[in-house]
Amino acid sequence: MINKEYNLDNEKLNLKINPELLEKYRNKFNSLDESKRIELEASIGWLFLTDDIKKKRREQLQSIMRTNDIVLLILAFIGIFSNVISSSMYLSSQKVSDAEGKINIQLIPDETNTVFAFRVVTSITTLFLLIFLIRHYLIRLKFMKFKQKVSISSSLYSTGLLWKMILELIICAIHSPPWLNDVCLTFSSTTGTNHEKYRVDVDLFLSSIIPLRV
Repeated sequence: MINKEYNLDNEKLNLKINPELLEKYRNKFNSLDESKRIELEASIGWLFLTDDIKKKRREQLQSIMRTNDIVLLILAFIGIFSNVISSSMYLSSQKVSDAEGKINIQLIPDETNTVFAFRVVTSITTLFLLIFLIRHYLIRLKFMKFKQKVSISSSLYSTGLLWKMILELIICAIHSPPWLNDVCLTFSSTTGTNHEKYRVDVDLFLSSIIPLRV
């Protein structure tokens, strides 16, 4: 009895389906490019997700991004502090003067083992900082897709996030690496008649810029 009812229901379903119309939409779907097909499949799949599943996935993405950004801040501050400390130690013995102030000798700073260690810490934390920064933008793109603010086939380039990421990567990559000894920038004075030249140590220059990563 059950098999008969099942067969009858299938026959009714087959009668309702228009084969020509079904074939038309199948061909139309197959003619779409891959990105549009993926987007359409994702939109159809989204309709069948319950509110609980959507909420759970949203909270999961937010938790991942929150943890990632906390790690970002910790790495940024460790890099800043270690860079500032190494710079202050590196430049502390740059000048030697006598008691009367008549003799003033400019010395080439020496990278001690302690300065080298702090610079290594800065470089390592900077490397991981850049990795977690890229991860931040990838998670952010996923979240934008989940919120349907962009299409499912969007990329960092199509959403414009790529240029923001590159700018942040450049800013956060600035630091004083190991073996940065006696590297200076020379500036000419624009006032006076002698046009004196001033030398600014690159280590000091980078240490003044590194807080921008915050």
